[in-house]
Amino acid sequence: YFSAGGESDPTFTVGHGDADATSFYDPALTEHRVMALMLAWPILSDPQEQIVLYIWDRQTGQLLHKYPMPVYPEAAFPPGEEEVPQYGGAAANETYALYSRSGGLFRVTLADGTVKLLGQAFCFNGQLIDDEYLCADENKGQFQSVNIETGATKVLAPSKALQIEGSCSLQGDQCAWVDYRDPPGTTSNVFTRFGGDIYLFERGTATLRRVTFDSPDTPKQKMHVAVEGDLVTWLERGKPIFGPVEAGQVTMDRVVRLDLTKGTRCWFTLKYMALNLVYQRRLWGMLKDYPDLGTGNGRAVSFDLDSTDIPWNCEPSPPPVVVGGG
Repeated sequence: YFSAGGESDPTFTVGHGDADATSFYDPALTEHRVMALMLAWPILSDPQEQIVLYIWDRQTGQLLHKYPMPVYPEAAFPPGEEEVPQYGGAAANETYALYSRSGGLFRVTLADGTVKLLGQAFCFNGQLIDDEYLCADENKGQFQSVNIETGATKVLAPSKALQIEGSCSLQGDQCAWVDYRDPPGTTSNVFTRFGGDIYLFERGTATLRRVTFDSPDTPKQKMHVAVEGDLVTWLERGKPIFGPVEAGQVTMDRVVRLDLTKGTRCWFTLKYMALNLVYQRRLWGMLKDYPDLGTGNGRAVSFDLDSTDIPWNCEPSPPPVVVGGG
């Protein structure tokens, strides 16, 4: 089940109704839509039904679209791709739905189901704002915007170092990611990483700020950054790691909340969470019932970031430092 809504929104619990669908994953919100992908497991005889994109109206809970992920021509598959491709980055507006898979970034025209390959970007947590799709491109290792009509791309704050695990606010005015330009992270790549700090980009002024300062003394692995106003959240491994690690091989054991106005960094222990975005001071994401998604289901959840029921551990945080733009 997927529970949609925020503090001031109506809340609906919606089910997929398909007996073969194991769970939702990669839940996403836009201004008017709620989206999630369905994974059927084990492998179905018809690959068209293996993964299905669902889109609901946020205000009514009505299921607007059910779109099976199509099988593309062989040219769209990179060599050696698994039988079930990896999907992510779902986003939608009134006209289009966008998502990434190993072969690139795809746009679906909702009226007729027409599919167009926009480019070679692969993204999680993509945000669709007007005619731009904003995301951390794992193929390029930079945070960028993609024009949803032309496919033209623009890197927001170009760097020689990796920028990954990021997302934008629901309004699209802020984007944040894990940036590896600071030692010891300068040689990190998508597969092997070391260190990494959070950088915040204000789109209106093109200002880039560094907002965490763990490297180089206490480098902490971070992922799934989300932002809204003066709040930045992410997952991290609380214990510093003094050496390169393979991406995905470190268990994140903290949900972290950075309040830029108060100058406080707070955390609580929670494993197997995937963050999606911050909206109305609530943290949205997917909570895994088990560490292995092959045996457990994913549930969409939200946390009130101001709740005193959450056992926050807080400490002062250094003020942000402008590193470019403005």
